[in-house]
Amino acid sequence: APAAGREQSGVKATLANTMLLTDDKGADATGLDPLNGVREAAGDMPILPQAENGKLSLDDEAIVRLPDGTMFISDEYGPNIYRFSAEGRLMSATQPPAALVP
Repeated sequence: APAAGREQSGVKATLANTMLLTDDKGADATGLDPLNGVREAAGDMPILPQAENGKLSLDDEAIVRLPDGTMFISDEYGPNIYRFSAEGRLMSATQPPAALVP
């Protein structure tokens, strides 16, 4: 690693692709802070964080892409672990056990 205050050379980051994440109904998600907003549990989905604009609110912390293209994404707002389709649509949400939630 370069010394503090020195720029590293020889590294180039290039954006290869982007994907818009959506909720389980196909509506766009947002990165807005949900404050205290929640979307009530429905069907197989637990209570989810919801921004004031009514959108599912996500603060993605980690992403794991599986060989089939689906993704597990951890979220700080929930806190939840979400599974998204290869197209970015929410498939499921898992809440960690209460003993693990701060």
